[in-house]
Amino acid sequence: MEDLRYFSFQDLEDILRGAHFYASGGGGAFENGSQLLQQTLDILRQRGETGLAYFQPGVDVPDELWCPFVGALGAPAKYLSEGFEHAPLRAFKLHEEAMAQQLDQPGLKFSAVSAVETGTIAYGMNMLLAAQENIPMIDADGCGRAVPIIPMLGLAQPVESAPRLSPIALVSEQDEHQGGAQLVINTQNTQNLSDMLHGIITYDDGFDQRSAFSCYAATGKSLNAVSPGFIVPGAMTDCLNLGRVLRNNKGHETATISAIAEVTGGVHLARVRLLSINEETRDGFDFLQVELLDEFGRRYRVQVENESLLVQREDLYGHWQSLAMAPDLICYLCSNGDTISNAELVSTQAEYAKQGRPLMLNLFVLPVPDALNTEYFQQLCLDELASIGWPQEALVSPFTDYQKPHNGKLPGVKDVLSQAKQLAEGVSL
Repeated sequence: MEDLRYFSFQDLEDILRGAHFYASGGGGAFENGSQLLQQTLDILRQRGETGLAYFQPGVDVPDELWCPFVGALGAPAKYLSEGFEHAPLRAFKLHEEAMAQQLDQPGLKFSAVSAVETGTIAYGMNMLLAAQENIPMIDADGCGRAVPIIPMLGLAQPVESAPRLSPIALVSEQDEHQGGAQLVINTQNTQNLSDMLHGIITYDDGFDQRSAFSCYAATGKSLNAVSPGFIVPGAMTDCLNLGRVLRNNKGHETATISAIAEVTGGVHLARVRLLSINEETRDGFDFLQVELLDEFGRRYRVQVENESLLVQREDLYGHWQSLAMAPDLICYLCSNGDTISNAELVSTQAEYAKQGRPLMLNLFVLPVPDALNTEYFQQLCLDELASIGWPQEALVSPFTDYQKPHNGKLPGVKDVLSQAKQLAEGVSL
């Protein structure tokens, strides 16, 4: 593999930090990804290697290659409290066997791996898989952000060249001898699959609300398509670039905020203090309502289903106005330059409280990757918000390329967004 590109050890760490931010509050805790990365580095060092090989879609992916998309399914808080490391390889192998049987190709081997979404757990487990199997990663993922349900994956969108969903391998962290389980599912209905898998990991004690799954086995030819539409090419490089920015500006809050906005094309909504968190874990999801307060005394709240799906701000009359929502990425950065996910807010706030300090966060909103900026995906986001009790009539976004009629309706909140931008720039209203 002399002609392959390689991510250095520092690159992998930067990628993980960038993925922590791009996951929009979801995708798992940084600690989980760090544990997986450390195992990855141990394997590479044992082989005398100094980096992890990767392919770039449309550049150097062999057409004959087979690549599954591997991810984690469950409540991020459970991964943080209970740990996660054994299930990914078993899911990968089970999927490989099922695919060989389905295609009647006994010798079929997966020769690359990619993450179903952006996040520390998905990226960490795929780094580990690549090291364990000595295969390259694909510089892409199946979403460009983290999402709460399978139908919202970019891979699940109605694109002609997208790979088949099944077979799907679902594996618990515990093996069968410890009360765990593994199964292969064949279906093309992503909504039914999502409901089924969440039911399994919630009510089967062996899964304990966390699992690894492998699906959407794609050929290199489909990954190399000019406009495949089901992946976000360069997603790992995007995370790498952001991770470098965060590392190089560490300790300089103002410079970090400006650099993040520049590299991501995002908007810094406000510097806020974490007031409270209303949290519940059920049905394989972490549901949160995060209350925040900015320096002007305005209250914000973020509605969460694993990922941050909606951010609102209270106006002068006590009414809550929506500022941004999925498909936008709603992301946090601690004032000390650390990225943070929804799964870590409670523990981090408690740690700050012990020190007699408030937890200060910078609230950002980033544009969704172009590959997901479709009416189909936008409607999925509206539907998911409605399903958790936050019905929206239209998309709300500070990015002008979203400001278009949706089902015949315009967002109608430009005045609110204008105020948000003025506040972010320190203009008093």
